[in-house]
Amino acid sequence: MRSTETAESVVAIAVDADEAEIEALNEGLLDALVIQQPYEMGYVGFKQAVAAVKGEPVETPIGTGTVTATKANIADPDVAKYLYEGNCI
Repeated sequence: MRSTETAESVVAIAVDADEAEIEALNEGLLDALVIQQPYEMGYVGFKQAVAAVKGEPVETPIGTGTVTATKANIADPDVAKYLYEGNCI
């Protein structure tokens, strides 16, 4: 950071959406969260595994997309459904 920049001029973005990251977003410490879509990842991965076992063609690479959460849209049902619940650590 240049000496003329302030913390407010730096954009902070995290990947995923665990409880600590969601809290940081809501507190304004993060500007956005780039959230993976684990259901879609599992679904596409399973479909590819079945195709491979059957000897059918598989796709590479495969993108399953992401969702971007901000303080303004984090409560939107289309975003909130991707937020992690609980803590697996």
